[in-house]
Amino acid sequence: MKDTNDWRLEGSYFEACNCETACPCVWFNAPSEGDCKLLVAWHIDKGHFQQLQLDDLNIALACYSPGHMREGNWQAALYVDARSNAAQFDAITQIFSGQSGGHLAVLMSFVGEVLGIKKVPIDYQEHDDNRRR
Repeated sequence: MKDTNDWRLEGSYFEACNCETACPCVWFNAPSEGDCKLLVAWHIDKGHFQQLQLDDLNIALACYSPGHMREGNWQAALYVDARSNAAQFDAITQIFSGQSGGHLAVLMSFVGEVLGIKKVPIDYQEHDDNRRR
């Protein structure tokens, strides 16, 4: 049996939400708008799942929390880079659904409903200190 905890990702992380200022949920405060609409995205500079390389792939997670995020009951949708092959898609799905442990398992424990997992084109651009999707 293969160890599904044998993974590591290095890269960039982006986050945006509907709150008036920086996301108050990061400091365990309630969302300024009463609910939270969140988009989190990652660019993997270097990564692996077991022996499978995941370099230069992109992932986005769209979440909705009906109230304070720490109360759970989130809805989430996972978007995986369309350039991933079938094995990479499966590996990324295992990692980002929390099945492979780590901090993503903690994050996904707040999700009550997964709305879907889909391959989509995700354009990542980096210029000096600016990054864009």
